[in-house]
Amino acid sequence: MKIIKLLFLVILICTSANSQWVQQNTPDNTSWYYDLEAITQNTVYCAGGKVIKTVNGGTTWSPLTIAGYTSTVWGISFYNSTTGWGCGFTGKIFKTVNGGGQWTTVTVGTEAFRDIVFANQSTGLVCGDIGRLYKSTNGGDNWTAKNPGTTLMLRCITNYNASHFWIGGGSGSDGIIVKSTNSGDSWETMQTFERPIKKIQFVNSTTGFAASDSRVYKSTNGGANWVDINLPTSGYFLTFHMANANVGYASNWDNTYKTLDGGATWFEQNTVLPTTSMHDIEFAPGSTSIGWMCGSDGAMVYTNNSGGNAIGIEPISGSVPENYSLGQNFPNPFNPTTNIRLNVPKSGFVKLTVFDMTGRETAVLVNENLSAGEYNVDFNAAALTSGVYFYRVEAGSFTDVKKMMLVK
Repeated sequence: MKIIKLLFLVILICTSANSQWVQQNTPDNTSWYYDLEAITQNTVYCAGGKVIKTVNGGTTWSPLTIAGYTSTVWGISFYNSTTGWGCGFTGKIFKTVNGGGQWTTVTVGTEAFRDIVFANQSTGLVCGDIGRLYKSTNGGDNWTAKNPGTTLMLRCITNYNASHFWIGGGSGSDGIIVKSTNSGDSWETMQTFERPIKKIQFVNSTTGFAASDSRVYKSTNGGANWVDINLPTSGYFLTFHMANANVGYASNWDNTYKTLDGGATWFEQNTVLPTTSMHDIEFAPGSTSIGWMCGSDGAMVYTNNSGGNAIGIEPISGSVPENYSLGQNFPNPFNPTTNIRLNVPKSGFVKLTVFDMTGRETAVLVNENLSAGEYNVDFNAAALTSGVYFYRVEAGSFTDVKKMMLVK
């Protein structure tokens, strides 16, 4: 499968209003944070060396105390703004019913637990080292051991509903995904991988994403098969998240990358992350614009504009055009880069898509709200074969299509 890689121009941003990911202050700069849980656009929990909470979107973060426990809380899961669970070392599972003010603790086994998820107020799973897996049907008061069919470390859980759960894990050069369709009572191995699976997420009953520390995989059949969807660059990727079936993010030590088409193509965002590793990304429920990213050394960053425009959607003037228009790409024919001019007379949602001769969508160049203005969008078709392609803009009731020729 050929993957288009987009090469964009740098946007010169001079005002804070156009900021991408903005650093927030956490209670200290020594704790490492691993798991975010956004309840609303304002209420967010984060677990790690400390459990912290914000009720104002991250303007301020407050530490939460779990009596008798001072180690890392690896995972958290909240049913609503007040009822939630966490897990940590030595078989510890925690529960709060008052937004983290107080926690009750139960001990289940002795191994470290790495992730926890509750599908509703009653049904939850917790997983951890050497294939340890437990299920609760009474809100976390009692837990029963389940057999996931592996002794590898289980690192991450996701679910689509109260019946369908997936777990990713592994260690060293072994990675695995297992699936349950009966609320975690029995499991089957779906696929093995060359590296441990550290993040897994299903956006609906069939479409899921999984990430190791260097690859991202996608399934469109409920996890039966997984395809490498090719991150935009090689390197050590530390976190990954899909805000919905199309919009997603991956971050390494230096950069954040974004997809608008379910991982088919990626672009780099124009942002500067803290000089530390980032471990989790989470967006407010139903939002693709408001999100947080947490990491080592107390790092927490926030966006309210989807992480900002793609590098390459370049405003070229301060004037507001009278009408929508889609310019002819230049140069044309081209090899392999070309530029597309776009006029937007009023703020609103704009989508700019590239298709091949068969009508197959091959790249999404713009898929977001743009302010009124004139824009240049650069497109790099280095991975495509020579031929005729079409690009289409959709903005409100305005649509237009133009043809371009790639000659190699």
